[in-house]
Amino acid sequence: MAQDVLRTQGWGAWPVCSQRYGLSGRAHTVQPGDTLFAIATRFRVKGGWQALYEANRDVIGPSPDHLTVGMLLTLPA
Repeated sequence: MAQDVLRTQGWGAWPVCSQRYGLSGRAHTVQPGDTLFAIATRFRVKGGWQALYEANRDVIGPSPDHLTVGMLLTLPA
């Protein structure tokens, strides 16, 4: 349930915690079968999968094809 709230409302749904830990924006937890293209399309990420990758390069690593189930990706505004 919390992941659905985070995905739709972003960290602002928990203002005290998000401010305390410097969190902002929306996020998505990688599910089995997810690809950057599919995630970017589903959430209408401006700039497509490339923008999603750039926003999460530190989490994903040097290859955009290496998503791991459970990774928490930031969805660019």
